[in-house]
Amino acid sequence: MPTKKDVEFDQKAWKEVSEIRKELLKSNFQQDLKLEEHWNHLMQMYKGDDYMGDFIDREVEGFRHPIQSYMDYIFNGYYPPPELLMWIYNKLLDYYSASGQLELEYAFFGKRTQNSGNDAKRDFFHRLYQDFHHHMIMRKQNSRKPKRELTQVKLAEDFFELNKPFLNYFPDYDSFLRQYRRWKKLYSDN
Repeated sequence: MPTKKDVEFDQKAWKEVSEIRKELLKSNFQQDLKLEEHWNHLMQMYKGDDYMGDFIDREVEGFRHPIQSYMDYIFNGYYPPPELLMWIYNKLLDYYSASGQLELEYAFFGKRTQNSGNDAKRDFFHRLYQDFHHHMIMRKQNSRKPKRELTQVKLAEDFFELNKPFLNYFPDYDSFLRQYRRWKKLYSDN
């Protein structure tokens, strides 16, 4: 699960992306102007797209980390905005310029948090708790059973049973729910 330090680091990463965008918009360099011109052309093409065209917003940080945003654009068949590409370019430049003294994980995600593993592991649990949280909300809203019968343990059992084909992780429900509550304190408004 991402820690408080991870959240701070992720916010710093998004701030870097935002700064790159400001620099690109002020720039007079031909390469920067071309990136922006090409992006504007793509946005015109995306406007009529029923799926996502009207929802692409460069100002919105809908993901925990810029890499996740980049992956979402690619997965959905869209080119990422120039500032996201430049941010990734800068991180790779930092990595290669360090001549082997910097790990790729550190370049993109910062220092490893002891006992939390790498970013992929932390992100897996973040998404797992997030999915479980939404599962609980939906089950409670759509259930005909009295709310007192919908215990967190029963909801966890139901969640893992439904997701069995997609998961390689089957926890002890009590420890899963303890971790979920910690996650909820950090991330959830509900």
